[in-house]
Amino acid sequence: ILCNSQYAQILGHEKDELLFKKIDLLINSDNLTNIITKLSELYAGVTPHFQLSTKMLHQQKQIWVYMSVAAFTDQYNNVNYAIQTIENVTQTKENQNHKLVLEQYKTLNKIGSTYATLFDSYLKSNYINAYRLITATEKAQNTIYSEKIIKATALAHNLNNQLIAFSYKNEKIKTYFDVVQIVNTVVENLNCYTDVNTTVHSENNIEQIFADPQLIKTALENIISNAYEAIPNEGEIKIKIDSVFFDNEQTLIDNEIKKGKFVRIQISDTGIGMNSTNIENSHNPFFTTKLNEHKYGMGLTVARKIIKEHGGYIKIESKRNSGTNVYLYIPVVDIENGSELPKPNEILTDKGIVNIIMIEDEQIVREISAALLKKMGFNVYSFSSPNEAIGFYKENNSLIDFLIIDNTLPNTDLNIINEQLHKIKTDTKIIQLNTASNINEKPKESTNKVILHKPISIEKLAVAISDLLNKE
Repeated sequence: ILCNSQYAQILGHEKDELLFKKIDLLINSDNLTNIITKLSELYAGVTPHFQLSTKMLHQQKQIWVYMSVAAFTDQYNNVNYAIQTIENVTQTKENQNHKLVLEQYKTLNKIGSTYATLFDSYLKSNYINAYRLITATEKAQNTIYSEKIIKATALAHNLNNQLIAFSYKNEKIKTYFDVVQIVNTVVENLNCYTDVNTTVHSENNIEQIFADPQLIKTALENIISNAYEAIPNEGEIKIKIDSVFFDNEQTLIDNEIKKGKFVRIQISDTGIGMNSTNIENSHNPFFTTKLNEHKYGMGLTVARKIIKEHGGYIKIESKRNSGTNVYLYIPVVDIENGSELPKPNEILTDKGIVNIIMIEDEQIVREISAALLKKMGFNVYSFSSPNEAIGFYKENNSLIDFLIIDNTLPNTDLNIINEQLHKIKTDTKIIQLNTASNINEKPKESTNKVILHKPISIEKLAVAISDLLNKE
């Protein structure tokens, strides 16, 4: 190769170095056969010229090059030389790939937002009906089949939630909550990894964050599950929760951290770790290093999107065979700015099959009822104050499936509460809890209202919720 300095510079060499350089040391091996074929046709006189884009090597790194090659004939029309011009088009190719990824995102978002949302309503009904089947059957074999239906539906719902979280149309519950409690719940639910020692340490007085508890829980489940799966045998996972403050704008991977206070969750594992290429590829959906056919490479992508939509960031540090550190930064919202937004007395999250608001003034009854609902796989936002519950419902009604209301709330007119709720959403669904003292009364039920008499049980709840949701 006889070339000028610009040609040599693109390939990262001096001119003299290219004089006797073999072509297979300059061309990416995947493209080598194609280049040799084209050059052979050129020198044989089959074609006078050709153009193509190919990968070439620049100091052991791959770059995209657009080349144009033309035959140079002598007086006897023999081809002894070829004239080649090259242009580094790596940035252009990367832009094209970026546009392709964006198109893939748009397609997936359309699928996620349209079909996953519709599918979710069917999953809810199937899940509740399976619970009702358990309470109605007396044969142990039938109960086993029902439990299998519940388990399969819960898994399908989790996968469906990943699609919904990935969708542009993803909606969020707006409330303050204790993120330490959510972390402990996730670790408790993932305790099947018995060979891995998991510890959670948090600073005192970690501020509550303003976010969707179920979405944050989903992000944490995805990342902590990855940490468990990265440990082939025995190992350790340490989770540290603290507060950090950035007093100026800082760059974090491909994002900018804004000035302010954040809750930081550090998840460290002693697993196999990742090389720099895999860390970079982890930003892409469907990228996975796992051989399991049920791993789709969406966990970290979904987690990033959830945290980003809450104004936060995710940072990954890892080396091959040296474990991985994942840092989640979630902004702390000034509570004075959100003081008008109601905060539940208790928030219990599990599989997130259904979102429920409970209004009950007696704490022990409220806690027992909420625990029963959580056991059934539901998210419960419980209130002692009807006004607080109504304010919460006003902010989050599109994501609330129904409300459970005690009919003996002090200084409260249930008719006024029902009227306020239906002003917010005309098809508001309600389960009304009646006390034993008025069990003989025949309160008026409606299409979107079911009456349930205390004391309540899982059996009664399953029937009531099934009746309510099956009326759709």
